[in-house]
Amino acid sequence: AFIDSGVNEAQQVVGGHTFRVTGVIDSALAEATGLAPGEILNNEGCIECHGEVSLEFVEIAQAKVHALMDEIVADSLVPLRDASERRRPGLPVYDADELTPIERVVVKNYYYVLYDGSYGIHNMPYTMALLTSSIAEIKASKAAGQIADIVDVPNDNGGMVRVIWNAFDAEQAGLATLTEYNVLRHDPVNDVWVSAGTAPATRQLRYALDVATDIDAPIGGDPAWTRFKVVGVTADPGVTIETLPDSGSSMDNIVPSVPRAAKLVADRLVWGSSNSSDVRHYAVYRTDYLGTEFGAEPLMTTVDTSIAAQWPYRYGIAAVDYAGNESELIQIDIGTGVNDNPLPTSTALLGNSPNPFNPETVIRYQVHEDAHASIVVYDIQGRQVRTLVTGNVAVGTHSVTWDGRDNTGHEVASGLFIYALTTNTGTRDVRRMLLVR
Repeated sequence: AFIDSGVNEAQQVVGGHTFRVTGVIDSALAEATGLAPGEILNNEGCIECHGEVSLEFVEIAQAKVHALMDEIVADSLVPLRDASERRRPGLPVYDADELTPIERVVVKNYYYVLYDGSYGIHNMPYTMALLTSSIAEIKASKAAGQIADIVDVPNDNGGMVRVIWNAFDAEQAGLATLTEYNVLRHDPVNDVWVSAGTAPATRQLRYALDVATDIDAPIGGDPAWTRFKVVGVTADPGVTIETLPDSGSSMDNIVPSVPRAAKLVADRLVWGSSNSSDVRHYAVYRTDYLGTEFGAEPLMTTVDTSIAAQWPYRYGIAAVDYAGNESELIQIDIGTGVNDNPLPTSTALLGNSPNPFNPETVIRYQVHEDAHASIVVYDIQGRQVRTLVTGNVAVGTHSVTWDGRDNTGHEVASGLFIYALTTNTGTRDVRRMLLVR
């Protein structure tokens, strides 16, 4: 009846295949053919392979296909044409320039089934597998990954955590779109994400990467949280898949070694450097000559290895690392002594030498009365870079060395810096110095 009616050839049986399995005979077609109006089954192309099929079977089969096609559109798994567009509004965009490689494949499969008049039921298993795998691929390419855990790297001087994450769904999809994973660390000062390390996507079930943190927790101290996220990089530069951020804390689990032997040289207490590489400064404690216990807080902290001595006192010196871990004390008793140097008549900075310098410079200063003093280095914008001295400082002339590093132990860039001496007695003195790398 279709062949004789002159209906569009795309709706006819061509080459033994049915391109339109079901159709509707409207009044004009009924008048031309003498057939009764209504829905009709055109199953001539099905019989050879499948035998007789019913209209109900076709409707049920097509409903399953339609449900999968609707899932692609209803969930906007691919970009859709705007409702204002004249041709096929609400259906997938077919412009390749607007689509990712996976989206292009899914859209092609969608229209492949749509333009097949039978909606693919002449080969139902293939059609269902085609649409099901298309949906799985596109969902996998858009699915967020998951961080499983972030743990401290054990038995180290801190600065590292182990980020563990499950393989992203996209890596397990047939197209294997992921090429590598990028672990990002959040910089809270500038509110940006910084790459902390990468790992190739090698189809493992779980990955782990040791990456650096900006801050450590001391042994037994509160966690020092750093935020991380993992980004899956695909073959398409415009497509990335990422996890939600998660936090981890690194711990410096190694206490610095004790400073080496302390001794009195003229009017200065001098000690040998700790053998540990992550010493931030030295904490100097003091008690009465006959005292047995040092206070909870140090008399002062200094990055140098000597201070002006007073007597009669007992001193204790500990090395402190960047996480705040403190070594055991090396102690020395100073029972008597003679100080022949004249006392300063003012509190002031005496300059630094060399200047310009690389890699370190010695800052000299004097205090004309016992005071709580601090020497802090700032950059030219006024941001604090390094605290060199803080605590009680005795009358006399002192010096401290700056090694060109900031409070986190990182080398600072070349430039002009300001260092300031401040005391609790109201004195403030500021000088400039130039670091040239």
